[in-house]
Amino acid sequence: MDTIIEILKWMGIIYAFLIGLILIGSCIFVISYYGIYEPIKMIKETGCDFVMISRGSIGNPWIFSNINKLIMGENDQFNPSKEDKINMCLKHTRRLIDIENSEINAIKQMRGIVGYYIKGFKGALKARQSLNNITTYKELENILNNIE
Repeated sequence: MDTIIEILKWMGIIYAFLIGLILIGSCIFVISYYGIYEPIKMIKETGCDFVMISRGSIGNPWIFSNINKLIMGENDQFNPSKEDKINMCLKHTRRLIDIENSEINAIKQMRGIVGYYIKGFKGALKARQSLNNITTYKELENILNNIE
């Protein structure tokens, strides 16, 4: 396992170096996926123009404002509480219902996303198991509000 970690570290260093080489004398924008790097570290080490967040934002929409704060030199990161995460998940669901114009379609899509919001909560496993059978917003709301 230690060998794999060392290889990944070296791959990260090589990756950062290659992005830096691409940028030398380049007039194109370079977007980097930060993967094993922290986004600020990736920007500083490679000089890339943008950092792709991707799956890191699923169930964690606060990542964008936290990264913006880091870029602006602020160290106070927002760590959402259990209630913040549940409220955001429900807001996400309501917006998806509006977009889909179908409660059942939105709920089916949210079944796979809710787990990211409740990751680490006591009772999350039981809640995720219950999600497989829900078809309404009210059922989702009941499950989330009953997590310990």
